[in-house]
Amino acid sequence: MAALFPGVDVSRGDELNLEEQEVGIVYRLWSCGLWNYTTLFANTFLKNGLEQANLLLHTGHVARPDLLISVPGWIANLLVIIGSGIVYVFNAEKRWTDLPKLLICFACTTGYFALIMALFQPRYLALFSQCLHPKLHI
Repeated sequence: MAALFPGVDVSRGDELNLEEQEVGIVYRLWSCGLWNYTTLFANTFLKNGLEQANLLLHTGHVARPDLLISVPGWIANLLVIIGSGIVYVFNAEKRWTDLPKLLICFACTTGYFALIMALFQPRYLALFSQCLHPKLHI
């Protein structure tokens, strides 16, 4: 159930994109970027998922399918980051006023993730402090 929430968050970027393209792009960039950054530097979710993928390739079985989902999720988020970045770079209407939008999206998205973690898995709130002192887990 918790894996649904980041997807809901990214889909919100589609609604924002209809209203104002830059806000939707920035929202998607930060939402997917935060998730990928956290799985790379603050926890071992992707590393464990890669181990499960390796186990699946070598044995044909997966001991923890719940961890395996991190691999396609991370790749999908990376594609969203790359696609949104390309769209933003080639957008002719870039302005310095996009910077406050980035900061607002940063605050709202981070707050959203903190809220769903506090409500459903409070033990994961420590990830935010770990993001400030990253440790590569791959």
